[in-house]
Amino acid sequence: MWSPLPGRLLLSVLVVALVSLLAGPAAAGETIRERQWHLDTLDVPAAQTRARGEGVVVAVVDSGVDAGHPALADRVLPGTGFGDSEGDDGRHDRGAEGHGTAMAGLIVGRGGRPDLLLGVAPAAKVLPVALGSERKYGVHRLSDAIRWAADHRASVINLSVGGEGEPSPEVVAAVRYALDKDVVVVAAAGNAERTGQRVTQPGNIPGVLTVAGLDRSGQPWSGSARGPEVVLAAPAAEVISTAPTSVFASGYALTSGTSSAAAIVSGVAALVRSAHPGLSAANVVNRLVRTARDVGSPGRDEQTGFGVVNPVAAVTADVPAVAENPLLPADGDAALFAGGAGGGSWWREVGVGPVRLPLVAVAAILVLGPLLALAALWRGVASRRRAAAAVAPAVAPACSSPGSAAVPEKEEFGESWVDRPAADASATVRCRCPDHSPAVGS
Repeated sequence: MWSPLPGRLLLSVLVVALVSLLAGPAAAGETIRERQWHLDTLDVPAAQTRARGEGVVVAVVDSGVDAGHPALADRVLPGTGFGDSEGDDGRHDRGAEGHGTAMAGLIVGRGGRPDLLLGVAPAAKVLPVALGSERKYGVHRLSDAIRWAADHRASVINLSVGGEGEPSPEVVAAVRYALDKDVVVVAAAGNAERTGQRVTQPGNIPGVLTVAGLDRSGQPWSGSARGPEVVLAAPAAEVISTAPTSVFASGYALTSGTSSAAAIVSGVAALVRSAHPGLSAANVVNRLVRTARDVGSPGRDEQTGFGVVNPVAAVTADVPAVAENPLLPADGDAALFAGGAGGGSWWREVGVGPVRLPLVAVAAILVLGPLLALAALWRGVASRRRAAAAVAPAVAPACSSPGSAAVPEKEEFGESWVDRPAADASATVRCRCPDHSPAVGS
């Protein structure tokens, strides 16, 4: 539900995954900057004395970005569009809720005045990749958007979008493509109302910095999805950001959802890339993980991952270098572990899509084992071999055939994760972030 704030602000939920809009009167005389509690909680101003995002391009794959917003002036590069945004340069927000504009503000808001929003990396640039205004679209659109961003100077890609279910082969391949091009990929964990507490794709793809949410007290936000795939946590509740004036006359709105948390971490990644321009994406990820402030039970957990993102430490700490993205398997082969050391599913790239190895093992045990045993008892060694030869060919396709339950070929992604001004703020999205209501965000 959306409602205008007396005086100058409109409160709304602009996040991926079921987030509802929270509204309430602002304190008398409170400025936009004074309402940015997340900056002070994370001590972002201190980190900005060391770096402000200079020279870094952050792709925002979303509903487009309102480049005319005063807080985003000179911060939005010409991008591109897909779907009904095809032919557009991404500098118009076609989403009903202005989700992409909100994410861009959190990352690169220029600040400088009390009435202008300050982003985490105000000297960085946003590269808008608009997904269109439709509520549903194929996974190929998200995968194409990720590849386009990786090919057009983005060194960080923000994915405040989400879709339920196991990772689509197309999106897994696109994420891998971006990682191979030295890009830091950040995604929202998803909002629990829409995902049943489970982390959504692309946040459940190995190598991605998946971000869960915190409330204003610094505790895990109740609306955040959780799971072994969570890597970091950042503010997600009642976070103020920019909005198109066509959506809110004031130009600002409150957001609640892991979309905002992901955008904040994308901003911190931009600070690190600016402060350490020679670092590979793998080492940027390593810095963010190694410097996170552990909360809750010691070690990695399903609510906050390795901990709360720590901008100052991420920029200034002495962190040993790594050769590979620490969120990918250490064996260096094509296997992908979705969920880190705490659990998840093993995947191996086979043809156009991944195959879960455990399923193959189970099939071999349940199908081949009994058959071979019977063959040995009734036909002897020779017939046992013939039985094995006859059965073996039927096993592999069970996991790898297109369209099978194990390897979904094409999934329709629902809407984006952003909430809309409807009483029912839930959504079911799959791969976008702009419109929400029936579909999704994170």
